[in-house]
Amino acid sequence: MLRSIAVAVGFALAAGGCVATPAARPNATAEIQLTENERALRTAVRALDARYEEAGWSVGDAGQSAMRLAAMLLNGGSDEERPLPSMAYLESRRADGAPASAILADVREARDLAAEVTTASMAISSRGLVQSRERLAADLALTERAIADVRRAVDLFETVAGELSAELNEDDRNALNARILTLRQEFTRLGEAADALSERRRALPGSIIG
Repeated sequence: MLRSIAVAVGFALAAGGCVATPAARPNATAEIQLTENERALRTAVRALDARYEEAGWSVGDAGQSAMRLAAMLLNGGSDEERPLPSMAYLESRRADGAPASAILADVREARDLAAEVTTASMAISSRGLVQSRERLAADLALTERAIADVRRAVDLFETVAGELSAELNEDDRNALNARILTLRQEFTRLGEAADALSERRRALPGSIIG
């Protein structure tokens, strides 16, 4: 998958609903209106990204552990112990009094937001309306941003389910694991959507603007 270049292009295009591109004459620009599916993708990714961040679903334990180790090495001592994101999230759900029900609702919402991105991304590649490699690179970068969020959310929910397992009866445990599986399946579909965008971009004969 594309990385730094695609991400840079993607966030430039994600900011608005049109793209400024070079026109036939020097020093002139023309605005290309994004397709309905491209606009839908941008809306879906913004909604997913904002909600995942707000809810604390896309913060990885591994990243915090690495930062804690770095702080210890830099400071020559132990960093102040703080709960890992998954544990902080679980404690917040325990405080609500019904952690299993709350987590089930969170996973369903996380999956639904991911599905919106998948649908819009797949529509861009399947309908063939976008004939610009640059725009497809931007669409791919946005899809990859959602993939990164969803991957961290899957990791978090699976960790939380493991920690909570002993407190649940078999039915609740199975229901939670099944719900998390739907999010993992949507993560797989997002990857397939990104691959389709990448394939479509590579299939274009050249960099076609407009």
